[in-house]
Amino acid sequence: MVTVYALHFSDTSLYIGLTKDFLRREAEHLRRQSPSTKRLVGDFSVIYQKDFPTYAEARTHEKYLKSGSGRKFLMKSNEHQDVERPEPCQGLSRST
Repeated sequence: MVTVYALHFSDTSLYIGLTKDFLRREAEHLRRQSPSTKRLVGDFSVIYQKDFPTYAEARTHEKYLKSGSGRKFLMKSNEHQDVERPEPCQGLSRST
């Protein structure tokens, strides 16, 4: 199973990715071990997560979410969501 996910950072940045092990990947983002999110500032929340049976299906969906219409979908679906959102993950402090 492959998970497509989106992270929303406190600096308003959005990161969209996919992984076979979401908990491991989330921990890497939290520790800023991922080159792709190392540059992003602040805490983050998981705003989207969906599982797919194959890598090909997950990759197609990830590409959609990275498009303009996919990003609009993410922001709109999370803007009007009635369910509780997870608490932001506390990122490491970074000195500039």
